[in-house]
Amino acid sequence: MSGEISLQSARNRLKEDSNIRLVDVRTPAEYQRGHIQGAVNVPLDSIGEIAFVAPGKNMPIFVYCKSGLRSAQAKDALLDLGYTNVTNIGSLLGWPIV
Repeated sequence: MSGEISLQSARNRLKEDSNIRLVDVRTPAEYQRGHIQGAVNVPLDSIGEIAFVAPGKNMPIFVYCKSGLRSAQAKDALLDLGYTNVTNIGSLLGWPIV
């Protein structure tokens, strides 16, 4: 499954499934200023290195960024790399950040 889901659906799925990799595709500097708790930082320009945090091509991955644009690009790049379960949760706005 790949696609996009609502904020509430993403929150529910993250609570229910500890196997989901939550990936922040913003720059390291943006990530350091605040990110969703539990997210790992794999910047869009380094998305090919995702195997370090998501080694399985069928592993569920949620990607997000500041507005949803870079996460949409990251989702497409991951699908091109053979990942099959990628969801763009869009913007980090509306999420508590740490």
